[in-house]
Amino acid sequence: SASSDGACYREVWERKERELVEHYGNFWKGMEWEKEIGDVGVSSFEEMLGGDDDVIFSSIPLRAGVLEDRLLEAGKFVVSNSPYRRFEPDVPVVVSEVNSHVLRPSTNYIKSPNCCTNGIVLSLHPILTKYGLIECSLTTYQSITGRGDLKYDRHLVEGNVYPIGRTDENTEEYIKMEVRKILGEGFPISVSCQRVFVQRNHFIDVKLRLKNKPQSAQEVYDLWAGYNPLKHLTESGIFSHPSHTPLRPVSGVGYPRPVFPTSTDPPLGMSVMVGNVLTDDEMYDLRYNLVVDNIDRGAFGGPLQNAQFVLNYLRPAYLQGLVSEEGQRLTAI
Repeated sequence: SASSDGACYREVWERKERELVEHYGNFWKGMEWEKEIGDVGVSSFEEMLGGDDDVIFSSIPLRAGVLEDRLLEAGKFVVSNSPYRRFEPDVPVVVSEVNSHVLRPSTNYIKSPNCCTNGIVLSLHPILTKYGLIECSLTTYQSITGRGDLKYDRHLVEGNVYPIGRTDENTEEYIKMEVRKILGEGFPISVSCQRVFVQRNHFIDVKLRLKNKPQSAQEVYDLWAGYNPLKHLTESGIFSHPSHTPLRPVSGVGYPRPVFPTSTDPPLGMSVMVGNVLTDDEMYDLRYNLVVDNIDRGAFGGPLQNAQFVLNYLRPAYLQGLVSEEGQRLTAI
């Protein structure tokens, strides 16, 4: 924006954090900027459009989406978590572990879904494959950083649960459409979204009716633990911010939860914590909870991994004759 043009990244970041601390008080724990880019200058859109940077990450609001079209017209590779054009049939919405098969070496426009959807589809994908899905009920409890730097009126969120289903955030519809588009399935989905007074990480309650019922909770935990469809690429160094374990099953009482009790608990990063599994519910075949880091996985890690899948894997592999124009392997990699 005009308020940040010409400033360095560190100044913009520190100003943003001061404003959030002033708004939310001692609740808000300031986050540090990335030291490597602290002195990098913030450019205007026109400077970026005519500059030498070929890969652009976009998180612009829906109302400014036409700027992405201008970037594409200028020949840029655009990876985006903006809702703009997210549901057009020819625009891929991707969580790379789940549906990277829709990407091509020629792809230059990739959408990432809502932060909650990242965690939901990662946990659902192995379940859908093994058991089949009939219907899905989702209830989200989303941290206040889930909408960027938007400052909610404190009375809405402080010590409160704020239903956002009928607000202009439109999260419930986004999640419903994204899950179907990414998984390629049309099963019924019920979604209820709430904002809660937690700074980081989204908590999601999942209830499923399945075509085939798991025999035990441990069977589900084992299924998740073995889920790592991009392991061969992770181990080869394709990704700079990899998810070595996309799903992190936890069976302890009181887990998963968005706020970790001690500093010894490892940060989530790109992993999604799944647990509290129940297979003997009176209404559903499977119930569980998950926690997804809406910053590391949702805001930047997922989009970055999508871009690197195309730029670091598909395009080099295509030039070497290892994959086809459709992105299919022609030989073992």
